[in-house]
Amino acid sequence: MLVIPYCTIDLPSYPRASHFALFQGMAMPYFTVGEDIDVTDFFRAVKERQDPVFLTLNYCAGRAANRLPEFRRRIRDGQIIEFERCLLSHIELLPDETYAYCNTDPSLPYDAYLHEAKRLQQAVREGRPPVQSTQEEELELYFVSALPWRSLRIFQSPLPTPPDSYPRFFWTKIRPVGDQMLLPFTLTAHHGLMDGLHACRFFDYFEEELALYTQTRFDNL
Repeated sequence: MLVIPYCTIDLPSYPRASHFALFQGMAMPYFTVGEDIDVTDFFRAVKERQDPVFLTLNYCAGRAANRLPEFRRRIRDGQIIEFERCLLSHIELLPDETYAYCNTDPSLPYDAYLHEAKRLQQAVREGRPPVQSTQEEELELYFVSALPWRSLRIFQSPLPTPPDSYPRFFWTKIRPVGDQMLLPFTLTAHHGLMDGLHACRFFDYFEEELALYTQTRFDNL
């Protein structure tokens, strides 16, 4: 069973300790931001290579998020822990039009990631999900939802009570606008763990990872 190392943040010396305390007291401590991302070159490359668009976008988003410690932090028992890396947990549509979760590892080399992700997708679709994680292991996830049938502008993720601390990614159908192909992408995150600055850094890194795939298919890593 996969166990990812983590450390506990020392709150007395944590620069955002007062921010963390402020948002911990709120019923809805989340913020949501979205952007239309230019994926023109990426979309052309992924189609030419016949790689899966869905899994490749997830891979790039997961790699981008893991570059930011704020995205790898979670709240457990009133403390902040920081994972060495986090996994992706995406929704997999089932034949009966319900869904199940499929966990993949964006820290793997790209081809190894694709091989394992396709195996896990097939297992979930056939009703053979992987062994269930422990509650502690489930903290190390990024939740991913996608609606590839429509290019939607607004999305509100269902959020639990009491609040959790998972970053959530949501993207919809890539659409042509003039000479560009645009990807509507939304991030929902816990404001006690990060601010808009970190969200913008994530979008910068996401664009870098998309460009890296376009240029090299990650073959030089």
